[in-house]
Amino acid sequence: MRLLISQRGTDIFNVDDFRTIFIKKDNTMILGLSNSDRVMPIGEYQSEEEAREAIRIMTQRLASNRDVVHVPTEDEVKNKDFYKARAGNGKKTVRRGDS
Repeated sequence: MRLLISQRGTDIFNVDDFRTIFIKKDNTMILGLSNSDRVMPIGEYQSEEEAREAIRIMTQRLASNRDVVHVPTEDEVKNKDFYKARAGNGKKTVRRGDS
């Protein structure tokens, strides 16, 4: 079972229970549609661009096959360049060779 922790950290969802995850409500809210047709809020951001970046970060985290995935916070989304320079596990990337 893989778990998804909401942006605020107040809800935990089973990833397998979602049929889809999408952006809605003025293009700033990320919602999950469950297999039982329930719509559940997962995260909310200041702009559509931030919501799209949050989906991108969340997709990378889900693709890494972690057992627990956190929905990105607003700070993570706003500091996206910081997180792009990190490895999939959140640690600094190791550079080897001529430096």
